[in-house]
Amino acid sequence: MAKVMVAMSGGVDSSVAAALLVSQGHEVIGATMEVFPDYEQRSEEEGGCCSLAAIEDAKRVAFRLDIPHYTLNFKDIFQREVIDNFVAEYSRGRTPNPCVVCNKKIKFAALLQRARELDCQYVATGHYSRIKTDPETGRYLLYRAIDRDKDQSYMLYGFIQNQLQHTLLPLGEHEKIAVREKARQLGFRVHNKPDSQEICFVPDNDYQAFIERNYPEIGEPGDIYYYNGEKIGRHQGLHHYTIGQRRGLGISLDHPVYVVEIDSTHNALIVAPREKLKFNGLTAEQVNWIAYSSPPEEIEASVQIRYNSQPVPAKILVRRSADSTNSSNSSNNSSINTDPAAHLNENQSNAHCSDESSVTRQLKQAVTQSKNKPASDMISSRVTVEFKDSCTAVTPGQSVVFYQDKLVLGGGIISEGLKQENYAEKIFD
Repeated sequence: MAKVMVAMSGGVDSSVAAALLVSQGHEVIGATMEVFPDYEQRSEEEGGCCSLAAIEDAKRVAFRLDIPHYTLNFKDIFQREVIDNFVAEYSRGRTPNPCVVCNKKIKFAALLQRARELDCQYVATGHYSRIKTDPETGRYLLYRAIDRDKDQSYMLYGFIQNQLQHTLLPLGEHEKIAVREKARQLGFRVHNKPDSQEICFVPDNDYQAFIERNYPEIGEPGDIYYYNGEKIGRHQGLHHYTIGQRRGLGISLDHPVYVVEIDSTHNALIVAPREKLKFNGLTAEQVNWIAYSSPPEEIEASVQIRYNSQPVPAKILVRRSADSTNSSNSSNNSSINTDPAAHLNENQSNAHCSDESSVTRQLKQAVTQSKNKPASDMISSRVTVEFKDSCTAVTPGQSVVFYQDKLVLGGGIISEGLKQENYAEKIFD
């Protein structure tokens, strides 16, 4: 059995994840990350994963499981990697997803490093997703959870091979309703605790007020333009708006209008009728590939452009650049299992499901082809995605994640939504 550090947020999912690992005979320690900024007032009542009550809930569960629990101060790195990025993205007129950044930079990087320093072979969380190992190539793969409604693989596309090798996701094979029942049977107070929905470091989930209190310099008022170039109003700062937004624009026309472009260069908001909100595709940056060491130049896949959106069919066109940096090809990203213990998730789901076997064969073929390419041609951090049918509200700053059936191929940050016309260019050129 292995020594495992479980990231405990005080919620039902991480509590049951810890309990399952204890029941399997592993040496488990619980850890709650202290990330809430000192310059904000934190709620002392029951709330999100950064509340004082959440930390106490985690400690209470650890006591009941008879495992040690630590509160780890990650405030500085969380500020640098998550909050600073959050503010910077809004200052650029983009809509970030801080949970994606936290998973990539904090939970499965900084926390994993701390776990390894404490001689833990693995870090575990309560995320609903599944890690498997390809028995032929040894590559670690990420799949959707059994419970599709609770699947969180969208948030986890930033995994690199070394992180997957040392990560356990015990809930991936379980339904949420069964997890709550397990918590009730174990006598956990948190068995009926609501799932956290807010941004953990933002009190009352009011991110606009958070930015205005702490970073007022990014919120300069500016002009609102109709898509034909007519100036029709004033906005209160670009951080108040996102692509597809209709309410709160402060303008009155004889028909509904939506935000179709946010131009940070000119501090301008551009609105149009709903039919102008259709996008044919997108470009994405900071792309990470989980399923490939090097992706083929074209990939037919399903793409998901928001956490709660349905995947849509698309073609992914990979841009190759020798000076790009893709974590799937980094030197510490080996798919070879050097740990003396086999990956524990193989015990939960050792064989690929029948509906995943064809996908696996496609991947192996692509990997074989990529071996013949020169090293300088095997790096890509940007892609263009072409939708089979148009989509609405493609939002820069959000993530796009690529799937083949239940398999996560990879994902990236949306840099631009592609539509037939770029209104900002016409207005300001």
